[in-house]
Order: sequence, then C-alpha cells, then structure tokens
Amino acid sequence: MKNRIIGFDLARAYAIFGMFIVNFVFCFGDFQDKRPLGHFLNLFIGNSTSIFIILAGMGVSLMTNRLEYTLEEKKKLKSIILKRSWFLFAMGLLLYNWWPADILHFYGGYMHIAAFMLFVYDSGREGDAPLFGLSSRSNAIALYLSANFEKREELLAKFGKHKSAKGCVYIQKLEDIDTAILLKMVKSSIGHMKKTIRK
Repeated sequence: MKNRIIGFDLARAYAIFGMFIVNFVFCFGDFQDKRPLGHFLNLFIGNSTSIFIILAGMGVSLMTNRLEYTLEEKKKLKSIILKRSWFLFAMGLLLYNWWPADILHFYGGYMHIAAFMLFVYDSGREGDAPLFGLSSRSNAIALYLSANFEKREELLAKFGKHKSAKGCVYIQKLEDIDTAILLKMVKSSIGHMKKTIRK
C-alpha cells in the first residue's frame, strides 16, 4: 500500500498520543485527580492502547494485503517490519531506564515475531483453501477465482453479463454467460493458483 489513508493516520496519531498520556499518568500522575486536567487525561485511559494495538495489526495487514507477492517483495516487506520492530525495541529499552511503564519494547518483540509469521504458506502453512469456489447468494452467484490468472481480462470480455472485483466474479444466472468461457477461466485460475501456492 503506497497511498496514505488520512483517517487511519489520524487514528494512529490519537492512539500514540493517548498511550503517551496514559503511561505518563501511570508513572508520574494520579488516576484519581479530580482537577479539569486530570479529567482530560483520564479520557485516554482504556481506549488508547486498544486502538494502538488494532491499528498496528491493521498497518501490517494493509502493507501485505495483496494476494500474491514476488520473493523479493516478501523479503522487502519483512525487512521493513523487522526494522520497525528493532526501532521500537531499542527505544523501549532506552526509555525503560527512567520510565518503568514503557511497553514499547514489548510491542517491538511482538512485531518481530509477527514479521516471521508473514507469508508462512511458503514454508508450509496449515489449513486448506479451495482452488476454485462457488456460492449462491440472494442476489447473485459468486465465483471465486485467482485475481491474476492468464488472459483474465480477455476472457471476462467474452464471458457475458457479470460484475467483477479482484478475485470474485458475480453473475445472475447461467443463461447470461458463456459456459465454455467459464470453463476456460476456471482451468486458467486453478493452473495459476497451483503455480503460485507451493504445497
């Protein structure tokens, strides 16, 4: 993901600012402070950490949300996440000397572990996934195909009446499509998936 999501960045800024306040109050303040400033600081307690953790996971997900990556791209993404984890861990250890409530080193450690769990399927991930899927919905029939199989756009142009979104193709009824083209797409998609996902 190359484009910034403004709302995501604002939420992350709020979470980081809130965690700073919560940890500051924990070390140097008083959670029972009844003054206006105390009430303001207490607004961040209970939500900042949760938002930070959720957004951290979302950030990694947004970085790695494509269906397929080359080996070079995977190495680059892992390297980025590892560098971030080292930075958080080092900052956390430095801060811990005078800030006992620091938890950055924990997040750095967790992120370091997460980096090695990305793209685990290359070394034999657990679980099963279909090479092709079909489901009947109330308003359409959904076909689950690879998003990048050979001649995808060319075949879809001859397919008939449909809607598509990445790996899904939606049709209303079989009479609207060319079933011979459907068979070609399924074969091409399955062939592409078998080449892409190593057993």
